[in-house]
Amino acid sequence: MMDLLLMTGGLFLAFWYFFGIKKENGFVYARFPSFAHKNAGGSLPNPLDVKRGYIWTPISVLKNLFSKNPKNIVFIDQFRFDEEYAHKSGMNGFYRKSAEKTEIYLDPLKMTQGMLLIGKMGSGKTEMGFSILSRDFYNRAIIHQVKAGDFAESFLGKNDMLFSPYDKRGYLWDIMSESEGIIKTFFENYANSVMGDKKDFFSASSQRLYNELAQKTRTKYEDESSATKWLLLIKSIKDLFAEMDSGTQKSKQDVKSTMEVILEPLEIMAFKMQNPNQKRFIIKDFFKRKNQCKLIMDNIPEHEKSLTPLFTAFTACMSQVHTSMPDSKTDFTLYFLDEYLSFVQIMDEASKKRLHTLIRSKGGILMPAIQYIPMDDKKLQQLLTSSAFAWIYFSVIEEETIKLFKDAIGETEYTYSETNESRGKGGKSTSTSTKHERTNIIFNELLNGLGDKFEHIVFIPNHKVIYKGYTPQANLKKVAEKTVPADLTEFYAIKYKNLNAPEEDIKNLTFADLFKEKPLSKLEEFKLFKKFEKAKGKEEELKNFKTENKLEQVNLEHLFQKYMQDGQILQNKMKLFTLNERVELNGKWQRVQGDPEQELQFIEKYDLFGALPAFFEFDAAEKSRLSEFA
Repeated sequence: MMDLLLMTGGLFLAFWYFFGIKKENGFVYARFPSFAHKNAGGSLPNPLDVKRGYIWTPISVLKNLFSKNPKNIVFIDQFRFDEEYAHKSGMNGFYRKSAEKTEIYLDPLKMTQGMLLIGKMGSGKTEMGFSILSRDFYNRAIIHQVKAGDFAESFLGKNDMLFSPYDKRGYLWDIMSESEGIIKTFFENYANSVMGDKKDFFSASSQRLYNELAQKTRTKYEDESSATKWLLLIKSIKDLFAEMDSGTQKSKQDVKSTMEVILEPLEIMAFKMQNPNQKRFIIKDFFKRKNQCKLIMDNIPEHEKSLTPLFTAFTACMSQVHTSMPDSKTDFTLYFLDEYLSFVQIMDEASKKRLHTLIRSKGGILMPAIQYIPMDDKKLQQLLTSSAFAWIYFSVIEEETIKLFKDAIGETEYTYSETNESRGKGGKSTSTSTKHERTNIIFNELLNGLGDKFEHIVFIPNHKVIYKGYTPQANLKKVAEKTVPADLTEFYAIKYKNLNAPEEDIKNLTFADLFKEKPLSKLEEFKLFKKFEKAKGKEEELKNFKTENKLEQVNLEHLFQKYMQDGQILQNKMKLFTLNERVELNGKWQRVQGDPEQELQFIEKYDLFGALPAFFEFDAAEKSRLSEFA
């Protein structure tokens, strides 16, 4: 009898240990969540009795939906329990270790609906990009690289293409060999990229003039080589500029200034196209490639202002060609576009629609990586969020983006029974009541802590799935150098040579004279910019500045373009830093004033090219907020 009692007691204890649950305010906790209750196996605690809304998806459901199989072939991440939840549950260590080895795989056909990556710099977006690009499921990929050489170092193989006018290994896109429709889309987006939100007459006029010149050059000289067409295009633009210089209409001068800003990248491409060995391509050539061919758009930070318009227009044209391809459920093209907002906020509406919806049936997988969701553009917000199969949410600091994510998940309604004991004259009495509650399973502390361990939240609306995940480091081998700068000395020598200047007195030339003309270092260039800033707006001082520095024939605003304030860059930077962070940085900025070397180091460290000085100007509302905390 005693043995039976001991056995029964042992079985009860074993059952309690493995299947027992702890309830607290309607939420369920267990040592072995998957064994204890259907709601207990999520990344965070769930209510026991849910009436409406989302819960943290139990691991058993995730395994059923997203285990590796003939369709689910793309590894995304590994499942994770929240640390506090595991501790409070007294979760068994062996169980947790086994559960967190669970791998999530997606069907690439479903991924064509879009994958949105949201997170601040350094939160893990790039690491996920590395991981997904290392999987064998796509035939080709388009990558926007914003950190010098990150993707090139690991992915630039013999079958791949680096699109960069500034890298020795670079391929160049031969726009002049594209169709008329592609050329039109290119120049429309190219001009828009420079003008930003300004849709005024001058921007429209410059687009029209570029289009007319490009079409005329392409059709009139149809039988000429591509290199010749490029020369003729640049010559036509230069002739047009000369005509504008001789005119008196202010509108023509304004159109000229708009066109000059975006001309240099075209000049570099035209210059390099004269080399018969220059590697070049048209977009249809890229779509003929397979074997995981990767095209990397190399947006070097110091040339961001000139390269972003080029890559924005190129991506728009890429989508146009892609939508002309046959439908496919197996021929996948992956678009991993880091800092996607720098593109899409200034892209034409037709191209946005193609990227987010129309390329799906062609096997296009759009995977944009952004630091925040823009709230001031409802159309773009809708495109980014409503069309995505999955949101992958990394740590962010932008409050409006946090609120949008929380609102998308919404509140969870649940009930639980609460027992109350009371004592009276008649002794102890017990009463039970049913509580109806609402809660947000997503909360700020959770989201703000994701970056500590490079974890993320995955939200898949169509399956009502939400879980915490982690992408292991890809550990990729180095296959190429990050950068191999192209030598553009000859180009700039030709561009800035004053052909109308008198000939040099070569009889009095000395050996020392050979070493007088040296390229400026970054610091020397910055110091020159500081002098230009002081002289700007003062006609006589500016004239002397040009003469003293032999810059009479140089467009100074173009020369110092990367240092000068840019409205679009400023707007983006403002959203990436909190008010307190800007105040803190302003203190550091003030401390280095007067020391050009430290000023330049500061600008480079915090990537504030194009954002100064307005980045440190605080409006009345901001000053009011600061005074409240003073």
